[in-house]
Amino acid sequence: MVVTKTAIAFMVLGLGLAFCGWRFLKAFKKAGNSEGNRKIGLLLTQFFFAASIQTGGILGLGSLLLAKNPANLYYVALVANVFLSTFAVLGVYTISYIFFPKIKAWIPVVFVLILDLLAVILTILTHPQPVITVGGNIDWNLSPTLSVITFMLLLCGIGAESYVFINLFFFAKGRELRITSLILSITALGGVAAQFINFILLRKANIALRASTYDILTILVGILFLIGLGIIPFFRRKSVDSLEKSE
Repeated sequence: MVVTKTAIAFMVLGLGLAFCGWRFLKAFKKAGNSEGNRKIGLLLTQFFFAASIQTGGILGLGSLLLAKNPANLYYVALVANVFLSTFAVLGVYTISYIFFPKIKAWIPVVFVLILDLLAVILTILTHPQPVITVGGNIDWNLSPTLSVITFMLLLCGIGAESYVFINLFFFAKGRELRITSLILSITALGGVAAQFINFILLRKANIALRASTYDILTILVGILFLIGLGIIPFFRRKSVDSLEKSE
């Protein structure tokens, strides 16, 4: 077993996303019990768990188990691109359901599925050969076209959810839901920036630079999820409980 920085980064992000889904569902339950709120909470929870499987499960754990033979990392990339449709579909469906109910949800969903089918076909045809750099980072070595399509799919998922969180921050009634939405807006925008830097901006950069930069950004987003939605709320609740006991 070869432990790479990429595997660690994705597993930290996956843990943060899984925790985030649980946390966001709790916030929605407190905000109200209407059928619309329950469905939105369910969609967002499904999105976060799908993103957690994509990052922590497939890319993180998959990289950890198969990095001993870098050639096998191709299968990690292939499975990740197959599963990416789930992540992206949940993103576009959620934004359609909440903000554009008059638009038939199947239209953006079909677009995403076609885009993901192209990504899978290109992955098979180009057969990227991921490499492990001297610094212990994995570069997936995607072709230029595949990089752009992958970025578009990630944008469909992360970008759609960031739009949801930003709007929820301004319109949510519950204080906890607003705080959660603000944190998620910042982390989601950070996630979009990380994907753009990796798949577009640094596409022609040195492999070691691109891989290490992406891993650093990935683990930072994961840590932000854990701190913003885990550690800070935990100590805030402890502080409130202490004040109530002292009174």
